[in-house]
Amino acid sequence: MEGYMTRLPGGVQDRLAGEARALRAAQERLLLLFTTWGYQEIATPTFEFLEVFDDGRGFPRENLYKFFDQRGRILALRPDMTMPVARLVATRLQDETMPLRLAYAAAVYRQNGEGRGESHEIHQAGGELIGLAPPWGDAEILCLAREACQTLEMEDYYISLGHVGFFAGLAEEAALTEKEMVVLKDSLSSRDFVSYASQLETMKRSGRRIGPLSELPFLRGRPEEVLKRAGDGCGNSKARQALEEVRGIWEAMRTFDPEVRLLLDLGLLRRPAYYTGAVFEGYAPSLGRPILGGGRYDQLLSSFGLERPAVGFGLILDDLLPRLVQPADLALNYLLVAASAQSAQAQRRARSLREKGYSVVVHIATSRFVGNDAGFLSDELTSLIKARRPEKVLYLEESGIRDLSGLWTKSRSPGKVGGERQAPAAADGIH
Repeated sequence: MEGYMTRLPGGVQDRLAGEARALRAAQERLLLLFTTWGYQEIATPTFEFLEVFDDGRGFPRENLYKFFDQRGRILALRPDMTMPVARLVATRLQDETMPLRLAYAAAVYRQNGEGRGESHEIHQAGGELIGLAPPWGDAEILCLAREACQTLEMEDYYISLGHVGFFAGLAEEAALTEKEMVVLKDSLSSRDFVSYASQLETMKRSGRRIGPLSELPFLRGRPEEVLKRAGDGCGNSKARQALEEVRGIWEAMRTFDPEVRLLLDLGLLRRPAYYTGAVFEGYAPSLGRPILGGGRYDQLLSSFGLERPAVGFGLILDDLLPRLVQPADLALNYLLVAASAQSAQAQRRARSLREKGYSVVVHIATSRFVGNDAGFLSDELTSLIKARRPEKVLYLEESGIRDLSGLWTKSRSPGKVGGERQAPAAADGIH
């Protein structure tokens, strides 16, 4: 057991100062964006009863983190935010005027298998739109997802839109069994097109009419082109209805932004199982997995006792953090150094600067002298400066205040410590 005290379980990680600050800043920026669209922030418990996340509509139970409470009831950490929001709306907000616009920033927890490089603690921010049917509900959520990417200054992202009804219609036309449909949906959800093609070949030998299904992974691209290719020769009413719904969503999105960037991908399916209509994912070319995902889940709320259409999305922040960390996230404006006799004065100065919005660290020097006549800093102070990189270093002594900001360039262990940055002029009055 001792061997685990200094280790982390698979799928989780510590966030150091830069990434932790970047994560918090991203959440705050996104929640502010959601507020401007009329979405109200909500929070749900980190864990709930297992039944909320039942595998008939959510994730398989083996993917959940489960444990018992003191009464022997099975609880689970939330694997996503959509199911808790559906439970919240159905039990607490059922009498509110629809549509409801709800937003969140939270972590979710899923066991995705050891050694796959996937996080088990996933930080998300997203929105849920309850009570607005397609196409306008879907178009609003998709445009909000686009603005979320832009808020985080992502320029190379793109969003793909599909519809679970198109696959369902083609599967119905091919007279697939429920088991065959599940197998194919699993392959499409994991984007395993080799397995998908192999399974279709097996079904073909069994006499299934799999021709249209075999084209599904290739129905990707510009909306007008994909809709034409998919519609030519499509005789199933369920599939054609899905195509018309996708067309309506695309046209509604263009009223938000005539230059909207959107790809259609009719082979796109998503886990979990509660999606009933349009589904979508967002990608950044430099990352190997989606950065956002969502879709329509019109039947999910009914499992909690409330019939309402609903659509939502979640933006995954973890993979974006390296590009969101900025040097300013670690910046220290002032380092105030004082002997113990001047500690009260140093704290007063620090309080004054903090009230003006500056970051300040007070260091009570243990060395008798901070610098010598040759202009060198003590090893103690040099190490602190190199670690924190302050914009300005002030030494409070009995005779006054000395500005030591330029002395590290002459230090015995110089390093390049913040020398390129200017001290904030507004705080010069501290001298």
